[in-house]
Amino acid sequence: MAEILGDVLDLSDYLVEKHEGENVRPANYFRDQTLAMFGGGMGTSGAHLPWTKTHENVRLREGEVTLWHGQNFSGKSMLTGQVAVDLCWQGYRVCVASMEMLPARTLQRMCRQAWGTNTPQTSAIDRFHDWTDEKLWIYDRRGSVDWNRLIGVIRYAVDKCQIQHFVIDSLMKCVRGEDDYNGQKDFVNALCAVAQDLQIHIHLIHHTAKPKGGENTMPGRYDAKGSGSISDQVDNVCGIWRNRDENKPADAPDCVLNWDKQRGGEWDGKIALWFDPASFQYRGDQHGQRTREYIKNLRVAA
Repeated sequence: MAEILGDVLDLSDYLVEKHEGENVRPANYFRDQTLAMFGGGMGTSGAHLPWTKTHENVRLREGEVTLWHGQNFSGKSMLTGQVAVDLCWQGYRVCVASMEMLPARTLQRMCRQAWGTNTPQTSAIDRFHDWTDEKLWIYDRRGSVDWNRLIGVIRYAVDKCQIQHFVIDSLMKCVRGEDDYNGQKDFVNALCAVAQDLQIHIHLIHHTAKPKGGENTMPGRYDAKGSGSISDQVDNVCGIWRNRDENKPADAPDCVLNWDKQRGGEWDGKIALWFDPASFQYRGDQHGQRTREYIKNLRVAA
């Protein structure tokens, strides 16, 4: 018994030394947050997706990590680029780390999405860059980056630029090998920790494993390539499926988001989207939702 008590006392000293004891709080400390949960306050808090029909079901909350995964050429970067533009429009500060694409190419796409056209005039392109001031930052690096270094970049971006949403494209640029399951687990664990510590939202883009049922198989939470701990640790999982059927019905969607996990919410399900090649925007409705001109409107969503 004395030996056990000694271990407990040693642990107590350790907690005090590491300042972890302050995180042991009485349940009453969380009274207001619990009330907000029942009132829907925290359940509907956070940023929303660009499509009105999703606003009551899906939110991008502080302190969370969302995994966006899909097959090659499923539109992962394009779609998350539109999400980033919409976040800027909502008033959030966003940083994009696209290690697979030149910054100018990333911004060219986002400019088209922001204006809702494939032929913006030079003055419109200038206005886009003016509009991005204090809204959008780019991590200027191509190729692989050590994930510990990227964690430092995230902390810097939050400290110096007050970033609220950080987009990583993609996981495989931060971990050396596809079979480095421990590296993947450690990286995603670190992302979840830094998101909670800094109260930001991190968007992690990743590839889906080759589907057993072929290209028509919609990716679920357990289909992300590599370690199963990736989907286990993150807060939200969204599988991106592109409809490649050339003979599809006229009203069939071009893309479906399989929102397969939402730890902070109670909804999961599928979101049908239609792609507009001119603007690079995904629409929530084939005919009813018009292409949005984010800059022209110059309004901030509620």
